[in-house]
Amino acid sequence: MTNDQKPRKWYCSNLAALTTLIITHPFDVIKVRLQMQQATEKGFISMFHEGLTKHGLKSLYTGVDANLCRFFISSVPKFGSYELYKNYNYNGEKMPRFENIVVAGCAGILGAVISNPFDVIKSRMENDIKLDSNKRRNYKNVWDGFGKSVKTEGCSCLWKGVSMKAVKTLLWTIGIIVGYEETSQKIKESEMVSNKCLITILSAVTATGIAVVLVNPFDVVKTRLMTVNSGRYKGIADCLRDIYGNGLKGFYKGFVPSLLRAIPNSIIFYIFKEIYEEKL
Repeated sequence: MTNDQKPRKWYCSNLAALTTLIITHPFDVIKVRLQMQQATEKGFISMFHEGLTKHGLKSLYTGVDANLCRFFISSVPKFGSYELYKNYNYNGEKMPRFENIVVAGCAGILGAVISNPFDVIKSRMENDIKLDSNKRRNYKNVWDGFGKSVKTEGCSCLWKGVSMKAVKTLLWTIGIIVGYEETSQKIKESEMVSNKCLITILSAVTATGIAVVLVNPFDVVKTRLMTVNSGRYKGIADCLRDIYGNGLKGFYKGFVPSLLRAIPNSIIFYIFKEIYEEKL
């Protein structure tokens, strides 16, 4: 890999991630609304239908400005630090497995911690329309959300759920980046599939399926902590007890939309990443 190709690879990763975010944001909105249900009131289809018919397509892009801000604050340094390490220490080639896991995990935590405030506002905006009118926060945009949150709850509210998010992102980044590379390598070595696009799809689906199963419980806790008003939960343990009130299935609320969002997300990301790397 030449020196000119190194920054281009990082640029293409971020451009592919941005494309993916715009396409799959509605699934993220539905996932958050499902995770905020105290009981299993509605499923994915009914929640999606309600949002589309009652509030229009625009409602499924609620919080997209916060998501875009979170992307630039999180994904850019996350992909940047990972690709930088890989490119300049291994010239863009495959890293040893353990080192790959450590580097991917550290990159994920970095992105999670610095982007947490945007994730808090994004989750609140996505869930707002589901609340009674007298309980809605009615943030005009992400910056209005910051102002109102800090004014009423203090700066600490912007770091709600950061520990859960860090664990979730650690597992997610390892599962996706390492899982994808390992699966792709195994498929290529087996020579059972030769089509490049099909290898990308199979690798993305496998890695994503494993990652979603691992992180969904942490994602539910994170969403609850970020979205509720201050004082609702005394801490993580209190939140865990509340969720467990519905049994273990409570930790897998939003699993279907998470999967429906994450699998296309990964497929779109890796396909566009390869397209951008070839064309740009």
